Amino acid sequence: MVLLLKPTLACNNNCKYCYQKAIKHFFVEYNIDKVLETAERVYKETKMRPIALHGGEPLIMPLKDIEACLKFAYRHTGESSIVTNGLNINDEIIKLFKKYKTIVDISIDGLPHMNILRCNKEKTERIMKNIELLVQEGVKVFPMTVLHKYNKNPKDLLEFINWLRKIGINDIHVMYCRPPEIPTDYMLSPEELLEVFKFLTKIHISSFDFRVDQVDYFISNLCGSPIINDCFMTPCDIFCPERAITILGDGTVTGCMFTNLHIQHFSRLKEPIYVRYMALRKIPVSDGGCGGCKYWTICYGGCPGSATDWRMKDWYCYTFYKIYEYLEENIVKIYRREGLADGVGYEREDPIEDKEVHVVVYRHPKVRINVFRKTTVNSITVIETPEKVEVIYKP
Repeated sequence: MVLLLKPTLACNNNCKYCYQKAIKHFFVEYNIDKVLETAERVYKETKMRPIALHGGEPLIMPLKDIEACLKFAYRHTGESSIVTNGLNINDEIIKLFKKYKTIVDISIDGLPHMNILRCNKEKTERIMKNIELLVQEGVKVFPMTVLHKYNKNPKDLLEFINWLRKIGINDIHVMYCRPPEIPTDYMLSPEELLEVFKFLTKIHISSFDFRVDQVDYFISNLCGSPIINDCFMTPCDIFCPERAITILGDGTVTGCMFTNLHIQHFSRLKEPIYVRYMALRKIPVSDGGCGGCKYWTICYGGCPGSATDWRMKDWYCYTFYKIYEYLEENIVKIYRREGLADGVGYEREDPIEDKEVHVVVYRHPKVRINVFRKTTVNSITVIETPEKVEVIYKP
C-alpha cells in the first residue's frame, strides 16, 4: 500500500508508453504546500505507507520541493521513497537520498537496446552509470522494468539481471504494459508474457541471491499468504483503489494513474464499491467473466486498469491463470511438502458480496471531457458526461 505524492505530471523523457499520453495532456500547476497539507491529512486518516514521491519525473522539481517531500515521508515513516527515470541524479540529490533514507525505484527496461521505448542509448547509459553511483553510495535501488517487445528475449533479460547482480542489486520489480497505456505494437501477447514469466520464475527459483518481485508474489499468493503490496492480485476498486492513494500537485486526492486511464481524473470515493467484482464473479469464464475460476480469490480478474474496459477482466487473464497453474504443478507442491506454504490460496473465503450500486463520481475540476455516453458492460451501466460519471449496477 502506498501514498503517492505526485506534484508534477511533467516528464523529461519521451517514453513511448508513458501514461501521460493516455490522460490527454492533463496537467496541474503544483503547489507544494497544498500537496503536503493534503498528505498530512491523508496520512493521519490512513497511516498508509510507504510514502513515495512520484511523477511524471519528480527530479525536475526544484531541490527544495524534492527535499520537502522526502522530509515529510521520513518524518512519518523513518524512510522515504521516490520513483524516477534516473537521469537527473547528481551529488546534491544523492545527499538528500542518504539524509532521508530514500529507497530509489528507477524505471529502466534493461540494457540500452532493451530500453529504447523509454530513451535513447546515451540516456540509458547515463541512467546505468547513475544506478552504479547510487549503489556505491549505499543508497537502496530497485529497478522497475516494464516487459514489452524489445526486452522479452531471455538472453537479454539474463544479461541485464547479471549486470544488476554484478553492481550489487539483487531485486527487480517487473511489470507489464496495460492495453490503454501504449500502442499494441509494443505489447506482449498473453502467450508471450507467460513465457517471460516462466523464464523469470526459473531465475527466481534457481538463484539464492536474486529476487524477481512478481514471481515471489505469485508463489506467496498461491501458497496462501495474501499479497498486500501488489495491486493486481487483490480486489482494487477503480474509484477507490485500496493499494494507492494519489495526491496531485494541487492537493486533489485521486486514484492510481492506471485507473485514470479509463475514467479521466476523478475525485476519489471515500469507500470502494467493488461493482466490477460483483459482476465478474457471476459471469462464467466461457462468457468472459471469472465465474468458476479456481484462482478467483487470489486474482479477482486482475487490475481494472489493465482491461480494455474496466468492467471486464484483465487483458492478461490467460497469462495469470497459466502461470498459477504452472507454479502449482512445478513449484508450490514442493513448498507444501517442505512445510513452507501457509495453505491452499485459492480456497480462501470470497469477501465480495452482491449489492445494488448507484454512485456518482465527479471529475477533477480542470478536466472536462466532451462526452455524453451511456454504456452497459457486464451488467454495469456507466453514464458519462463532461463533469461526472454515474455508475449503476443491479444484482
